[in-house]
Amino acid sequence: MNDFTIIIPTYNNLELAEKAIQSVISQKDVICKIVVTDDSTDNKIDNYCKEINNENLFYYHNVPSLGAVKNWNAGLEYVDSTYTIVMHHDECMKDTFYLKKIKEILEKEPDFLNEKEYE
Repeated sequence: MNDFTIIIPTYNNLELAEKAIQSVISQKDVICKIVVTDDSTDNKIDNYCKEINNENLFYYHNVPSLGAVKNWNAGLEYVDSTYTIVMHHDECMKDTFYLKKIKEILEKEPDFLNEKEYE
């Protein structure tokens, strides 16, 4: 089972999507499923995801576009992990052990996560 499902809703910004996706792919010592739900009007993000050829990356292009909130929520149907994070395409993981540290915190105290504990 995956430790995390990371849902990345995207819209017409390949440069930011690349950074977000790469920041998740670079995570160490955790198993991640990456779900990209894309409302873009072109295939740039689709083509990028195909180029990566990562078995943990799943791409879904919404035609027609769902709109921001429905695009975020669309990824939830693909969750199959202990933990889930919706990470927008303009965000990145802090470092390569970010998810490992979050997992450790959640395993100690599953009902509470304080970002300050990570620092």
